[in-house]
Amino acid sequence: MLIELSHDVRFSFDGPNLCFLGTPEDFKLLAMAMVDLTDHTADRQVIISDLHFVRFEGAKTNVIFNSKKGDDRLAFFDGGDVVFSLDPKYWDRLFRFFVLMSWDMRTHYLNCNERELIDLDLDQEINFICASEYPQLS
Repeated sequence: MLIELSHDVRFSFDGPNLCFLGTPEDFKLLAMAMVDLTDHTADRQVIISDLHFVRFEGAKTNVIFNSKKGDDRLAFFDGGDVVFSLDPKYWDRLFRFFVLMSWDMRTHYLNCNERELIDLDLDQEINFICASEYPQLS
């Protein structure tokens, strides 16, 4: 899976944009790595940047997924890191998208104002684009 943080236009979105580009298998691995974030009994963290199947386009940026009850921040800057800090119920929704992306090649714009997440009232600084349509990146 290729991860790119860009301030340029990507998929017709003005920056900043965080893109996860890969294959269905990459999104299966991502779903497996982050399933514990859906656990409602404990706060969890997954450092996506450290996963063995992830590589970066341009400068490496720490991408951190945090699960914390009551949090509603989807893709924001924290120093030099990109952080997602969400309630487990929101991670459950994202997990479902990653599983769906592991079944077939597709693209989802996982932004607070897009149809996939608009009903959740999330706070967001960085556009989040996921595409499992890139077999040439494997």
